[in-house]
Amino acid sequence: MDSSTNSSSSSYGSKATCRSIELYSKIVIGFIGTALNLASMAVYANPRMSHLLNNKAKINNILLFKSLSDLITLFRLVLVNLIRPDWSTNYAYFLFAHIYTYYISFISQLSSMLFDVAVSFDRYVIVANRFLFFTRINYRYLVAVIYIYSALFYIFKFFQFNYATQLTMNKTMPTTDKSPLIDAEFAYSTASRALGIIHSIQRDFLCVSLIIVLNVLLLVKIKRLLNKKRTLKSTTRSSVSTLSIGKRQSSTTTAATLSENQREDSAELNLTIMVILTGLTAIIGHTTSIMAYLSNEELYKIDCFNLVNYTLYFLSYTVTFFFYVAFNKRFREIFLDYCLTVQSMIRRVKIALHDKLMRS
Repeated sequence: MDSSTNSSSSSYGSKATCRSIELYSKIVIGFIGTALNLASMAVYANPRMSHLLNNKAKINNILLFKSLSDLITLFRLVLVNLIRPDWSTNYAYFLFAHIYTYYISFISQLSSMLFDVAVSFDRYVIVANRFLFFTRINYRYLVAVIYIYSALFYIFKFFQFNYATQLTMNKTMPTTDKSPLIDAEFAYSTASRALGIIHSIQRDFLCVSLIIVLNVLLLVKIKRLLNKKRTLKSTTRSSVSTLSIGKRQSSTTTAATLSENQREDSAELNLTIMVILTGLTAIIGHTTSIMAYLSNEELYKIDCFNLVNYTLYFLSYTVTFFFYVAFNKRFREIFLDYCLTVQSMIRRVKIALHDKLMRS
């Protein structure tokens, strides 16, 4: 009897510890991710990124809206976990935090995955020189279709809870820390369950599968192109070295052209690597959700599985900033300019405050 009691108390303690760590990790990841996605949006909104004349402009604009979707997801994470309102005293905020932002976060999560698919497909189109019709589609139409589809699909989330008034809830439910939201009959309906299954399939299976396929195709194509360029490079160098001294100017021009082509190829390769890593991050972030779905949600009963699941999931919306910095030179330069501007502003404020104190 004592051993079973100790075992149950130990299990309860373990779950409580995992929940505490999970709560604080959500808040920390939410704050850091919100800041990093704000920085990404500021950089991608810069005309030097969004008004390029080549194929990179489309990807940059799509990544701007992906950063916006990731920002909304992570800001909601902070909003719900840091500010935990008592529904009986702040009913309006409770509904806003737990219902309306709940709906918006589903839109942002699905749209983020669809943006990942769009970026991967756009990169494959450029690298493979196929499906070129996609290059003629304006990114604004693509963004509008993704957001409208996501918003329309998740309307059913509004009908999964009963919307009683605060007075009705206070009469029927005691004041506790638990959520007073009651599942509506629609939540148990066949339509609601079918939509839930479609949600899991399209976000966790279909989008992830498309990203995997596109990334594999990108890797294969990039490998072939690199082999061809190595052969072309060695041939070009050989032809340059055999030019006569009398044609030194032509040799210099050819070498400069070769160097320019190499820089352009390097930029294209880095952009492709960035897209692949971004897609890989999305795949890893959804791996535990897929595993839980395949196990018929039995994995959620394991202590600390939610901790691992949510940490990987929300980190996938955070770390993409570092890929942008590492593999996009223009992004890195603009971000550094912003940092220097902020540093200069802070210095001027410090000097102004110091002068004010000295005068007083």
